[in-house]
Parts: sequence; C-alpha cells; structure tokens
Amino acid sequence: GQKESSSKLNVLAKLTFTKTFKDENVIQGQAVTFQCQIEAIPKPKLTFYLNDQELKSTPKTKIESKGDVHSVTFSKVDLPDSGVIKV
Repeated sequence: GQKESSSKLNVLAKLTFTKTFKDENVIQGQAVTFQCQIEAIPKPKLTFYLNDQELKSTPKTKIESKGDVHSVTFSKVDLPDSGVIKV
C-alpha cells in the first residue's frame, strides 16, 4: 500500500514598524496621543513604557489596539509625564 506523511507549515512575518512615534510638545493640562503601526504575524502583545516604567490603562492613560494601529493617550499631561515613550 501507499503511505503518506503530512505536516503543517506556518509562515510568520517578522515585526515591522510601518508608522513610528513622533516627538510631541504639549502644554500642561492638554491631551496627547502617541500612535504606531506594526505589521507582524502572529499579532504581538505590546507593552508601552514611559521612562522605562510600564504604562497601564487608567482614567488618565488610555492604551488601545485597533488592527495594526496601537496607541497610548494621556488625557491631561502633567510635568511628571515628560520623558521617553517606548513600545
């Protein structure tokens, strides 16, 4: 008789930033959104950081992912929010 062997092939796409963060200058008390676009298969789970401290969604800080677009919004920036945003 005839014998067969089969296996599954998964093709992954490495993570690519198609849109990156840009620097923002904001007056104290204003809102600001940082947005990036990422292509990858499988879809990554992202973590946002401000000055190397992990950001979580709070009433002041909103983290969103819609398709390939990921953002963090500060509803009212204050002086301690100055620094470097990373994802």
